[in-house]
Amino acid sequence: MQDSDSAHRPQRRSALVARELARLNIDIAAVSEVRFAEQGSLTEQGAGYTLYWSGKAKDDRRLSGVGFMIRNSIISRLDSLPVGHSDRLMSLRLPLLEDQYATIISVYAPTLQADPTTKESFYCELRSLLQKTKDTDKVFIMGDFNARVGRDHTIWPGVLGRHGIGNCNDNGRLLLELCAEHSLTITNTLFQQKARFKTWKHPRSKHWHLLDYILVRQKDVKDVLHTRVMPSADCYTDHRLVRATARLIMRPAVKRKTPQIKTLQVDRLPLLKEKFQSEFESKLAPTEIIDADPEKMWQDLKSTLQETTAEVVGFTTRKNKDWFDESDEEIQQLISDKRSCPQRVLSNPGYQAAKESYRQACCTLQKKLREIQNDWWLALAQRTQRYADTGNSRAFYEALRAVYGPTHQIQAPLRSADGSTLLTDKKDILNCWAEHYGTPLSDTRSVEDASLDSIQQLPVKHELDEPPSFDEVQTAVRKTNSHKAPGIDGLPAEVYKYGGDQLLEKLTSLFTLCWSKGEVPGDLCDAVIVSLYKNKGEKSDCSNYRGVTLLSTVGKILARVLLDRLIPAIAEEVLPESQCGFRANRGTTDMIFVLRQIQEKCIEQNMALYAAFMDLTKAFDTVSREAAGHIGQKGQVKHNGEFSNSFPIKNGVKQGCVLAPTLFTVFFSVMLREAKEDLHEGVYIRFRTDGSVFNLRRLLSRTKTLEQLILDLLFADGCALIAHTEEALQTVVNRFAKAAKAFGLTISLKKTEVLFQKPPHEVYTPPLITIDGYQLDAVEHFTYLGSVIANDTTTTKDVDNRIAKASSSFGRLQKRLW
Repeated sequence: MQDSDSAHRPQRRSALVARELARLNIDIAAVSEVRFAEQGSLTEQGAGYTLYWSGKAKDDRRLSGVGFMIRNSIISRLDSLPVGHSDRLMSLRLPLLEDQYATIISVYAPTLQADPTTKESFYCELRSLLQKTKDTDKVFIMGDFNARVGRDHTIWPGVLGRHGIGNCNDNGRLLLELCAEHSLTITNTLFQQKARFKTWKHPRSKHWHLLDYILVRQKDVKDVLHTRVMPSADCYTDHRLVRATARLIMRPAVKRKTPQIKTLQVDRLPLLKEKFQSEFESKLAPTEIIDADPEKMWQDLKSTLQETTAEVVGFTTRKNKDWFDESDEEIQQLISDKRSCPQRVLSNPGYQAAKESYRQACCTLQKKLREIQNDWWLALAQRTQRYADTGNSRAFYEALRAVYGPTHQIQAPLRSADGSTLLTDKKDILNCWAEHYGTPLSDTRSVEDASLDSIQQLPVKHELDEPPSFDEVQTAVRKTNSHKAPGIDGLPAEVYKYGGDQLLEKLTSLFTLCWSKGEVPGDLCDAVIVSLYKNKGEKSDCSNYRGVTLLSTVGKILARVLLDRLIPAIAEEVLPESQCGFRANRGTTDMIFVLRQIQEKCIEQNMALYAAFMDLTKAFDTVSREAAGHIGQKGQVKHNGEFSNSFPIKNGVKQGCVLAPTLFTVFFSVMLREAKEDLHEGVYIRFRTDGSVFNLRRLLSRTKTLEQLILDLLFADGCALIAHTEEALQTVVNRFAKAAKAFGLTISLKKTEVLFQKPPHEVYTPPLITIDGYQLDAVEHFTYLGSVIANDTTTTKDVDNRIAKASSSFGRLQKRLW
């Protein structure tokens, strides 16, 4: 299935195969020679099938590869997903009625000319897989065995039927020995069919052979109703499809605990705004706010919004964003026109005109598909360029995603927490994800009472006690970002932006009720966690994934109302001047500029400079919840459309919440205030405020000059502590470590580093800065912070190389687009 521009066949073989399977009503198909790298899955939305494959590594030559194509309606009923054992073996466990299972194995055996050790390794691995299969399971082995088993049913009773074909070869004997050892029957030989219905034609001799088989256990032969070759299946392959009809009844699907989140077509809301508002107002029921319950009020509002939005705009129809699915109707017509030609060839194989007509139909289809593909690429390139010229970044990146075609999903077993077991069952995988995220988030952390008592008390802000107003809610809705994934309720921000004043009044009433009752509905607090692979490390390791939290949009609106009050009333008073993270008109470049200026001044004054870059272990995930104001949140993991059981989140800030950065910086600033209390070590900067900045003599005077202590440079949870001497830096680091421990934070000793710069006349010896007896790594000369990039030839060369590399990457992308 690996596509190539030089191949004389249409691309997107998976889409063509899926449509042929749908036409022939195939539920599960075993495919060989997939030739995709590693393990993964690809969903063909148009035909309704998903391809799972197992292949070699990316850097290896890929001439094999096996997989399954499964109808999407069956995937949701599986207890476990297909498991790839090698590039030649893949298994699937199908749940049946009465707690029975059917184990289906997809194989691709070595050819007759393959090395004997390769054949032996394949059959040893297949034997091992059969031995691990439970005796109570029904077993189906399907695929290309590259073997001729012959017709000697008397020599191989129970293995071969009376309708075998041809003579047996060496590969056939290996297969027959395997079948006899494990009591398997080759179902192809049980049913009589026409002699010309064979699966593969030899390219030189032009003789047809039977090389593809479907095997079952002898005790389960009664479940196989028929096995035959389907010559009408045309997928541009030299093998014909073998179809077996089996009497298997799948177990009914278990009802979801959490309903599936469907995607609304919110892009239609601007055009249907008036209809949406009128429909919502007509369905909205009046509510008595005084005696109402916040949870019930929210559930009523949510159900009304979901029902109204679904009726007005509907749900999106999923399809792959590539040239094939977008031109599906035109391609289907071309395939239908070509499909009539091979039928005439099958009915009269010796008729040369029918063969020529079929060849001409294939060429015509190939030519037309190439034209459709080229036209699609040209239109995409022009559309992408227009988005770039007009500054439409969202549409620009959407178009770039279409460049790379349908997304290949990661499909690999997950290792247990101790790393000893590979998990394939869906429930076990969900529980493993819940344990991975739930364990650190459920570890309660607290701040010491002495540290809490030492915090300076600010005057009480009585205006913060007022309930949210309509204008505040309206402003918060306007600030909410569009085109973001919704939470568990499935309602994105666009629904509230185009809901009108009636919806805003309803939200204001809900927030007012929550304010007076002191209760918030669960949907506004709870989180859904999805995992994204970091593209490095083993795919079966949970730590190589990044958890992203999806929150309810209503909860984000309420948080925005709180944030708009918190920043001017409290945050600006508490945050130090050195904090540049999550603040307006500030950034990390400001702190880099300050550090470079300090370094230059130390060089000018022949003074030493020491800087300790403190790194906190998962700072945002280990903050005390009570100290940050988050209480009662629960989370659940979403994986492959399934949801895990809920688990409490007792630690860390609320990821994805607009309040989280400000709350963390306030918490971090209070901790630093305790660390710096009565601390005089650091770097002092002297300056004048009456002009004459460049007159160095006037800085020596004792009047009209100010002296400022600079001890820390902050950006969010990043902290650089600076001092002139090694002893002073050790004192500052000790105070920081003590305060961090008191506030429940942990310092990452391996990632914390010390950078130092000494005057030219001093001997360069690395400083011995320790934390709890652990010596921190020290790096001499951080010249990349102090020197201008143009004055350093090495650095300039590196930058030129990076620019050239970036230009080369853009050139390849531009070539792909045009």
